[in-house]
Amino acid sequence: ASEVGHLVAWEPLGFWEMSAEEFDQLLASAGYGNVPPARNGLVMYRYRYTTQDRGALVEATATLTLPVLDESPGEPIPTFLNLHGTSGWSDPCAPSRDPLHLFNALAAAFAALGYVAVSPDHIGMIGFGESASSVHAYLHGEQMAIGAWDAVRAGEELIEELGDPVPTDERTVVWGSSQGGHGALFVERYAPHYAPERNVL
Repeated sequence: ASEVGHLVAWEPLGFWEMSAEEFDQLLASAGYGNVPPARNGLVMYRYRYTTQDRGALVEATATLTLPVLDESPGEPIPTFLNLHGTSGWSDPCAPSRDPLHLFNALAAAFAALGYVAVSPDHIGMIGFGESASSVHAYLHGEQMAIGAWDAVRAGEELIEELGDPVPTDERTVVWGSSQGGHGALFVERYAPHYAPERNVL
């Protein structure tokens, strides 16, 4: 347990650094002008972290998308855990590799509404740096759940390294679509055992 959930490396994803007004304009230009307006700006990072695959220590990647707040929210912000659908089977298919991937846009939308968004690539799909040392196990619930909870832990470390720009707490909203929807059910099921410090809403 002491070896997993730790930040290894990180870098900003410059495309996703924008004000609330810029994000609203982006949505409108894409035909989504009728969604709720952004409450704040946002900034996105991608990072590598330690996790495990069937007991073997491996590295995985994820993105962290933060709201840029004009003032303190007065209370901690919950985490939106965003699990991506089937995008492929290997490193080139990792959503964090492509800033314009749908799931990065979804994370940006939730950060614009005031959430901290953690979006893990599935284990075996590395977004940057050295290639994956583990195989992506399609629809394997344990692999998705463990990787996701360690991504949340490492995301908290990244927030600390950035100087704690937003206050967070243990509240976590778990969301996924397609393969990620399958994974979301396992993330919730594993929480009491693998991430008892989190409060799944």
